[in-house]
Amino acid sequence: MEDNRKEPRVNKVLGAEIGSGEDSLKVRLFVINLSVSGFRATCERPLPDGDDLQVTLKLDARESPLETRARLCWRNELTVSGMFDHGFEFLELAEEQAERIQAFVQAELKKQMQHKPVDLSSPWTFGRTDPTY
Repeated sequence: MEDNRKEPRVNKVLGAEIGSGEDSLKVRLFVINLSVSGFRATCERPLPDGDDLQVTLKLDARESPLETRARLCWRNELTVSGMFDHGFEFLELAEEQAERIQAFVQAELKKQMQHKPVDLSSPWTFGRTDPTY
């Protein structure tokens, strides 16, 4: 399957919160993937449509969260779990924020490329790290 996305995207579970104003209830999200253009996240309930939502992304526990605004583009119910999948597009992402996300995505992609693929060719070798065993 070909990926026609404009920006590189990393699959990484991250924490986030979203709200639509000071009086709104903050909702915890589990970010599934992230790029400079937006992110996909799940939560326990469907989020309301909104043109301008406040988003707080926790990219790294050692750094302050990234706070920006995003628009909900789509939503799907995940029938097996009862959770809801949402797609968000960043709105007016500051250059510093875009660079921070881009650096995070590139670092995570590099980490993922360093992992050795698992040999699935035989049930007798599955999961073994020593091929001479």
